[in-house]
Amino acid sequence: MEQNYLKDLIKKIYYKKEYIFLKNKFKEIKYKKILLLGSGPNISVSKDDLKDHILICCNGSAYSLAMINKNINPYLTIIDNELIDKNIAFSKDSRSQIIKNKVLKNLQLGNLISVQSNESKLSDPKILEAKYKSYTYISKNLRKIIVNSVVKTNFLENDNDSLMSTGIFAASLCFFLGASEVKFTGFSLWNKSKDYSYSTEDSLSEEKQIIRNHSLADCLYIGLLKTKKYNISTLDNDFLPLMSNWGGL
Repeated sequence: MEQNYLKDLIKKIYYKKEYIFLKNKFKEIKYKKILLLGSGPNISVSKDDLKDHILICCNGSAYSLAMINKNINPYLTIIDNELIDKNIAFSKDSRSQIIKNKVLKNLQLGNLISVQSNESKLSDPKILEAKYKSYTYISKNLRKIIVNSVVKTNFLENDNDSLMSTGIFAASLCFFLGASEVKFTGFSLWNKSKDYSYSTEDSLSEEKQIIRNHSLADCLYIGLLKTKKYNISTLDNDFLPLMSNWGGL
């Protein structure tokens, strides 16, 4: 336990420069309300949401935003680095749907951030064929520091059981950057007949597991955020039980 603590402490010191860089580069998020858009087929967004919140997209959800209002662009788009790793993006189903179908082609993504969740190391944003104002890379180690610093733990993202989805990491990043509120929509814990808003055909087969890969870690992290009094909310049905301990929303 002590050895792990020392390793984490050394990593924090090593990545301190990048830690500060992120806070300075994206200081516009501090004290602001954030609307976080997932890629699910069921997105609940009101006109007031679009007017009162800074918009942040995850993976392919800039496509969903364009379907809602073509005149509004996200401030940030946060993607898993796999999506721009040529060795993975064209072969992994959840990534290839975006790349092969050119889902993000010519869309404005705002400031693009790719975050490493596994051993994916290649980064080529050009394969998205999208527009973006800037590009920032977050390594796996820096990701882990961010996730744990927000909820003051040291056990998250140590293994596959505690590895969160890109969307919930995005929520963590927003609070790390000082957001006052995060509202998320378009997220799910289940694989359904249409996984994403941009899916062109039914993607749920008998071989495909019913529960999404990051469900355990996502629920755990949202629960920690809520119990530590972070202002996070949603109308997505799968996550409503995590919004209150006494049944009220």
